[in-house]
Amino acid sequence: MIGSLILFLWQLSNLISIIFGTVYVQSDKKTTSEIIKLFAKKDNLFCELGSGNGEILKQASDLDMEAIGYEISPFYFLLSKIKTFTNKKIKVIFKNVKDAEIKKANLIYCYFLPDLLEKLSTKFETEIKKGAVLISKGFEIKKLKLYKKIKVKEQSFFIYKF
Repeated sequence: MIGSLILFLWQLSNLISIIFGTVYVQSDKKTTSEIIKLFAKKDNLFCELGSGNGEILKQASDLDMEAIGYEISPFYFLLSKIKTFTNKKIKVIFKNVKDAEIKKANLIYCYFLPDLLEKLSTKFETEIKKGAVLISKGFEIKKLKLYKKIKVKEQSFFIYKF
């Protein structure tokens, strides 16, 4: 009974994610960590849009950054809240990424499909502060000026400097 309820909630959460423009795909921890380390600076504010299970937030926190994650899927929001509960450097917010507060972030990370990235491009252009870095895993954001493309273990990361 409990297993069925958890499975139902997980599927419902995935449906919510799809409706709001993305699907949950777990990132390879080691590869993502390598990329974040390239741009991490102690005491920076790291922001993950679509923070899933909270693993990347934990990586950013381990690099001495404050970390904020935005997640719309109830299942993954609760999972990440549980996994990061004791970490005072991590804050997980239940909110659509379109409404996320990114103006103070120094390093922003996302892993979205091209359609959602295109919808977010104006937000990125107008809200990301000068000197900040945006990392988009997997897909280029056509409307933004690409700074660098980095490939690690067959995974592409598109870097934008503002």
